Amino acid sequence: MTDSFWYPSVEDIFDIHEDIISEYPNTSPGVQSRGDIEFALEYINEEAFGSVPETIHEKAFHLLRLLVANHPFVDGNKRTSLNVTVVF
Repeated sequence: MTDSFWYPSVEDIFDIHEDIISEYPNTSPGVQSRGDIEFALEYINEEAFGSVPETIHEKAFHLLRLLVANHPFVDGNKRTSLNVTVVF
């Protein structure tokens, strides 16, 4: 299935995270798992576990959920996830 959604890259998510870190001086920088970010993006873009989220709402939900639950950053996971999903 070809769709016209814009998908953020891992680097886009890192950039958003860096912006979040720069706004909050008490937030610790760092990435715990690049693979968790890659997995979240692959999950919403390609088939995983026998299905693929089809609507923009399903994709946004799963992207937000996976980035928050998998905790790929040292700090600022919820703030980064919310901002990534809003941009998506």
